[in-house]
Amino acid sequence: MKKLILHVGMHKTASTAIQETLYKFSGRLEEQGWHYPCFTWEDRLISNHSIPICSLFTEQPDLYSINIDWQCPAEEVNTHYKAQLDRALEFPKVILSGEDISTLSVDALKKLKSYLECKGFEIEVLGLVREPYEFWNSATQERIKNGSKASSISFMGVSVYLSNLLQVFSNARFFDFKDACAHSNGPVGFFLDVCGIDVEMEPVRSNDGMCAKAISLLEHFNQRYPKFVGAQLNPERPQYVFNWLSWIHGKPFKLDAERVKQNSGLILAEAERIHYLTGIEFARKAQESWYTDVNFRWPRNEALFVLRRTLFFEYQHKKHIVDYFNRFEIEGIEAECEFYLQFEAQEFLDNSAPNDDVCLLLTRVERQVYQDLHDICQETDEIRFSKQELSVLALKWLVFERTGHEKRIAKDFFEQTNNAVHRSDILLEIGHKLLTQRSRLSLYQLVTAAYLLEDGSKLKSLLLKRLRAHPHLREVSSFDDVISQEERTNKLNMLISLMKRWHALEIH
Repeated sequence: MKKLILHVGMHKTASTAIQETLYKFSGRLEEQGWHYPCFTWEDRLISNHSIPICSLFTEQPDLYSINIDWQCPAEEVNTHYKAQLDRALEFPKVILSGEDISTLSVDALKKLKSYLECKGFEIEVLGLVREPYEFWNSATQERIKNGSKASSISFMGVSVYLSNLLQVFSNARFFDFKDACAHSNGPVGFFLDVCGIDVEMEPVRSNDGMCAKAISLLEHFNQRYPKFVGAQLNPERPQYVFNWLSWIHGKPFKLDAERVKQNSGLILAEAERIHYLTGIEFARKAQESWYTDVNFRWPRNEALFVLRRTLFFEYQHKKHIVDYFNRFEIEGIEAECEFYLQFEAQEFLDNSAPNDDVCLLLTRVERQVYQDLHDICQETDEIRFSKQELSVLALKWLVFERTGHEKRIAKDFFEQTNNAVHRSDILLEIGHKLLTQRSRLSLYQLVTAAYLLEDGSKLKSLLLKRLRAHPHLREVSSFDDVISQEERTNKLNMLISLMKRWHALEIH
C-alpha cells in the first residue's frame, strides 16, 4: 500500500521552515523514495501545500484568503492544482505539508481523506502544537504582519481544529512544539525523526518574527489601512512590502497585558482541552510573564530607516507614518520628515530631486555606495555624472528592491544609464562595484536587475555569471535551462520566482 505523510501544522510551529527545507532538499528525499511536490500557479512556486489543498477542498474556494490575495479565479486555479496533485499522488511515498489544512471543516477533511484513500494511500497525520498563550501571541503578530487590525484579533486557540482533525483522522499524532524546538536540528530535525526519515538536511530558517516596535508601526498602519475589507482586498492600501521591518531589532512582541488578563481563563481552558485531546500537558496556571507590557522607544536612526524604506509610498500613507513617529517625540528628525512628506516619486524619477535633500535620508552604508559611484566616475575621462545624478542613482539602487515600486524604479535606472552607449563601461564598473561584499546585494536584487536588463548587456552577463556561481543555486539542476532555453518572459518570471526563495541570502 502507498504511504502519505500529511503534516497539518499547526499554525506558528515552524511549518514554513519545514516546507522550505523539504522543498530545498527534495532531491535527497527522492533518493530515499519520498516525493515532496512543488505546485505552481502562474510565476509562483508553491512549497506550502496549504494553498492547493485548501483551495481544492474548502467549501468556498473563492473566499479562500490566498485566492483573494492573488486574485485567482477559483475554478481555473483548482483545475490547475488538481492536475498537479494527481501527478504527485502517482508516487508511492508522498509528503504533503500545509498548516491551513488544520483549519478545514470536518466535511472538507472527510473529502480530502476520501480523495487520498481512493488513490491507494495509507495516511499518517502529524502536527506540532504550541502552548496556548505563546500561540496567541505569535499568531497575533503574524495577523498584524499580514495586514489585520489588532482590535479585530480576539483570543485564538487550536483545540477546535484538533478536535476536527481527530474526528476524521483518529490516529493523528500531535507533539509539543517546545519538544520539537529542543531537538538538535530544531523542529525540522524533530519532524524528520518522527517521520522516520534519515536524510541529512540543513534546516532553512524562515518567517522570522518582528520586534515589538516594528509590530507597533504595522499595527498603526493597519488601523487606518487594513489589507482586507470584508472578503476583498482594500483598494485604499497598495500592496506594500513590509518584510524589511524584521531588520529592526528590539524587545520581542508581546500581547497587551490587560488583554491577556481578560482572557487568562480562556488560555488555561484551552490548555486543558488540548491535553484532553492530545495528551500534551502545558502549564496549569497563569504565568507572571504574561502580565508585563513591553516598553520601547524609536532611536532616530531607526526612524530614518523606516522613512527611507517608505519613501515611495503615497502621500496619505507617508503622513500616517509620520503621525506615528510624532507620538515618540524623536529628537532631530523634523527636517527629514518634512522632506519625506514633500518628496514626489515622479519628480525623483525625472532626476529633479535636490541632491542635499536626497542625502538627508541616506544612511552611512548608502553614503559609501554614493562615494563608490563618485570615485568610479572621477576616474573616467569619457563621462562625469553630476552629484545630483549620483545621489539619485545610489538611492535608486538601494531602495528599488524594498518598495512596491521596485520594477518601475529599477527599470528607470537601467534605461537612464544603459540607453547611453558612452556610459556602458561606467555602468559595468558600477555594477561590478555593487556586486562586491561591500554593498552586499541580495539575490532578489540581482535577479530583478537581470530581469530588467536587455539580453546581451555586459552587466547582465556579469549578473548571470555571479548568480550561476552562487553556492545556494548549485542544487537547482534546472537553473541553466531556465536561463538559456525558455522564452524570455517565461524564463525570467520563473527565474524571479526561483530567486525569491533566496531573497534573504547575500552575495559575498
